[in-house]
Amino acid sequence: MGDMKSNEILFSYKKCLEIGLTKSIVTPLISLGEEELKRKLQENKKLIEVFRKCVNRAHTKLKKKYIFLLVDSEGYLLDILYNKKIYKDIIGLGIKRGTSFKYFGNMSRG
Repeated sequence: MGDMKSNEILFSYKKCLEIGLTKSIVTPLISLGEEELKRKLQENKKLIEVFRKCVNRAHTKLKKKYIFLLVDSEGYLLDILYNKKIYKDIIGLGIKRGTSFKYFGNMSRG
């Protein structure tokens, strides 16, 4: 079972690299407005519930820092779960619900 989880994590990491999500990303360029975010969260309520249940089961086995992101098919962050040890890192990056990962990159805000 441990090998399966390792494979899933590696697959996820590979997908992130393929779409340009690297460690050198600066800050998000696009975020949803409040009303649009509410609509997306409502539309994906069941998916978010399943995501939270799965992460809550898995996170107890993780002893190091972790972050799980749930992104919809358009690249918008629907939910984020992480351990408290990296709270400041997450806040500093500006990552929150509604952040678009589709337009992340090494560009500064214009």
